[in-house]
Amino acid sequence: MTTAAIESGFFYLAGSGISPLFLFSRKLVKTMAAAILLFAGLFIVIALSEAKAGASVKRYATRNVFNDLIYALFYQGGIYMLLIYTPFFDLVRGRLSLFDIHLVDGMPAYLSLPLYFLAMDFYGYWIHRLQHTRWFWPFHSVHHSQTQLSFFTLYRFHLLEQFWTGATVIIPMLILGAQPKTWLPLQFLHNLLTALPHAELNWRMGPLYRVLNGPVFHSFHHSPTRSTSTRISECSSASGIFCLALLWMRPIAAGSTVSPGSTCRKRSRGSS
Repeated sequence: MTTAAIESGFFYLAGSGISPLFLFSRKLVKTMAAAILLFAGLFIVIALSEAKAGASVKRYATRNVFNDLIYALFYQGGIYMLLIYTPFFDLVRGRLSLFDIHLVDGMPAYLSLPLYFLAMDFYGYWIHRLQHTRWFWPFHSVHHSQTQLSFFTLYRFHLLEQFWTGATVIIPMLILGAQPKTWLPLQFLHNLLTALPHAELNWRMGPLYRVLNGPVFHSFHHSPTRSTSTRISECSSASGIFCLALLWMRPIAAGSTVSPGSTCRKRSRGSS
């Protein structure tokens, strides 16, 4: 979107007597409501699973979890998206028309959905490896600084890290060109798969342990005894689907010798 288009839009709004602030407030309320519904759904699924597994859910009433909830509401509730990311996306999109290919447009859902999901998972894996390098670790350490993990820890990120990871995803998004009908059905699934690894669950994902990044697997990644170099070599993408296919994972053998859930339970009492 060009500056002229933005100005024209504001002039139109002014001429119609509708305040841009009013429209922003409405969008913010709707986005915040959607985020709260999302968190409520995740809480029901994950907290009930934790309680059934014998884990305490009292930590959801602690200051640590409340702190991560603030992160979650800021990033997912519309404040960050409407004030920072969306204006930036609109500003740069016109300058990136070369990448506006829309590969998945027109594809049937049975092709576009898995293609979009796998492509973004692949992208997320390599972004996460960058986050654990010496250049980006000072920012990513904010995520690992939490001493009492919950699924809200998924949203605990430094503002600059959130911005640069979101900025770099613009080009893959333009190349794929996924429409809302493509990515909306995957939104809850993606949030669930990225939230579960931070939950206090003893799930090893059965035969998919080496394929999916589950709670036990990810607990090793968040263990305070893991060095940064070790964490870099660990597969910790959104769902970890590429771990088996591309053999990126080195410490699986070491991780598989630990009893299910042992690290997972320790982390909620003081690991990061």
